[in-house]
Amino acid sequence: MFGIINKLILFKRRLFRPVWRFKYIFFRQELPNNTEGKVYINLGSGNNTSAEFTNINAVPFRHTHIVGDITDLSDLSSNSVDMLYASHVIEHIPRSQLVRAFREWHRVLKHGTFLRFGVPDFDRLVDVYNVSGKKIESIESQLMGQGESGYDDHHSIWNFDYAKRLLFEAGFRGEVRLWDVNKVNHHAFKDKSNRVFEIEGKVIPLSLNIEAFK
Repeated sequence: MFGIINKLILFKRRLFRPVWRFKYIFFRQELPNNTEGKVYINLGSGNNTSAEFTNINAVPFRHTHIVGDITDLSDLSSNSVDMLYASHVIEHIPRSQLVRAFREWHRVLKHGTFLRFGVPDFDRLVDVYNVSGKKIESIESQLMGQGESGYDDHHSIWNFDYAKRLLFEAGFRGEVRLWDVNKVNHHAFKDKSNRVFEIEGKVIPLSLNIEAFK
């Protein structure tokens, strides 16, 4: 089922990408004007976002404000961002660059604010694999990506302990905790952080959702 959905999403992206590119070049989206000047940034948002976020993508999407490398925020001052959000994009970053990316994101966050992200949950994927009768196809796309382009491959495998170790190495010394898509602010939209797998009457969440405080 996920294979069909992902193919439809990729087809839609290819169909609309020239339109989004034209819009980005000639009708640049204004940056959000949030209460008290709060700065919320959605890294690799695609089309899944809300009006309060400044959206950074490697290629233009419908609501893209900035086209650029999400691991390089050198245009942003240190301690200038109130929240960074990244839904199922971190696994696309080469493993050798993960700590560097986390350090860069840590740099731009204000003290006491946080990075919120979602990645495929390897522990839950093992559950899906076992419940499915150990069918590789049940977890192939979630584990490895789509392989349709360089942006679609997955380069890392995640569980909570692994994430905590990398975040600590990158300088995050505040609380690291799980977050619930149904109970947090600044998530009035659906994206891959909401994703679940339904099989044999069981509903298994597939996203490991983490907040890391600076």
